[in-house]
Amino acid sequence: MKTRYLWLACIFLLLGSAVSFADITTYAYQQTSASVPGLMFTSEITINGGFADLPTMASFICGIPLYPPCPSRDFGNLIAFAITTPEASFTLDDFVYPHTGGFDFPMWSISPSGITFFNAADSLDFKVNFVSGEIRFDTDNEAFFPCSRSGTCYAEGSWIVVPEPASFALFGLALAGLVGKRLRS
Repeated sequence: MKTRYLWLACIFLLLGSAVSFADITTYAYQQTSASVPGLMFTSEITINGGFADLPTMASFICGIPLYPPCPSRDFGNLIAFAITTPEASFTLDDFVYPHTGGFDFPMWSISPSGITFFNAADSLDFKVNFVSGEIRFDTDNEAFFPCSRSGTCYAEGSWIVVPEPASFALFGLALAGLVGKRLRS
């Protein structure tokens, strides 16, 4: 009888943890191919929800006549983003509004379908497509040839959910309790 209650308690514990942590999801980019041998991208994004919950915002539609002023840098459901390209690494801290507003650099956009970014010197850009799983990279730096030719360097892959450590810990605790109870019987 006590074992049955222990099983029920474990099930409720697991279901409760899954519901409480289900909103915040971290996705990691799993690269499967590249247009250039040795080309590697690493990227991770954390969203309160899924890709459809990402905000739609851009740096180039504010601060110029006929457009609203630049809003605060509130990324809404986008909690974290990081990408490492062959030349540099970027996080949400790099997504700032240009000092002059309008069509100046850095220039970026974020939407449920992807992220586009041009750095402050307009010497490097990347495009992340969440739908197709493609990441494109271009640079003006000749040291990174052939990526210095526009459209040459890209990778394909998919975004996979990164398991949340707290859920695994609760699951492990529940299993340990069941095994301990079974050994005592």
